[in-house]
Amino acid sequence: MTRFLICEHEGQRPDREAKVYHITDIEDNHEVHLFENDELVEMRIYYKSSRAWGETTAIDTAEKWCLGLIH
Repeated sequence: MTRFLICEHEGQRPDREAKVYHITDIEDNHEVHLFENDELVEMRIYYKSSRAWGETTAIDTAEKWCLGLIH
C-alpha cells in the first residue's frame, strides 16, 4: 500500500490538525488522520465509489475536524 499526502489542515482550534492521504491499493481510497495535541485521535477511511466523491468527503472531514464541528 502506498500513501500520498494530499493536504494538511490546521484550523480555528490550534490544538487540532488533520492530514488527508490518497491510498493506492486495489482501489483508490482516501484516509484522514485526525490529530489533537499532536496525538492521533482517529483515522477514517473513505472507500472509492468515485474518485471525486471520496476526495471531497475526506477533505471536508479534515476541515470540519479543525473547525471543531467533529467531536
